[in-house]
Amino acid sequence: MLKIALLILMTAEIASAQTTWKGLRFGMTEADVRKAYHASLELKRNEKGELSLLDRNQKLAGTQATAEFYFGKSGKLEQIGLSMKDPFAAKPDTAAGSSLAVIETLNDELVQKYGASISRKGTCDLTAEDLVNARIPIFTCESLWKSGGQTIKMFWVVEKERISSLALVYEPLASDI
Repeated sequence: MLKIALLILMTAEIASAQTTWKGLRFGMTEADVRKAYHASLELKRNEKGELSLLDRNQKLAGTQATAEFYFGKSGKLEQIGLSMKDPFAAKPDTAAGSSLAVIETLNDELVQKYGASISRKGTCDLTAEDLVNARIPIFTCESLWKSGGQTIKMFWVVEKERISSLALVYEPLASDI
């Protein structure tokens, strides 16, 4: 029984040492993240008083995005999110083609790094023809990968031929069964 307990503790320690986005590790403190992540970070607290750090100078598929590092009640890094809202808002003539290019580029980068997604929900194989001939103005997709002790989720919404939101979320795999 003691051997099993030690094995479980060793496995948990190895899992917590695995790196995630930009070489960070889940379980890091705010100070650890600031030391390891070489960019300007803005402090944010949610309505529960929990801490987040934001880097508004990130890129997803070559497009402006925000990285947000979420710390739970324990004060440890629990989630990393990257997000963007309508990256083409300043370019009213840019729509379907550019939105699809960003989605396809990001999906291809994730597939190249983590392999095929293990699940997909929604209209994930959206085409320009779908957008032009749309009977509904909103399309959504959620894709999920598991790799290296973490889940990676990509979620996007295309509304009226434009990305209205796109997010990547990195979280540790649950340690319980």
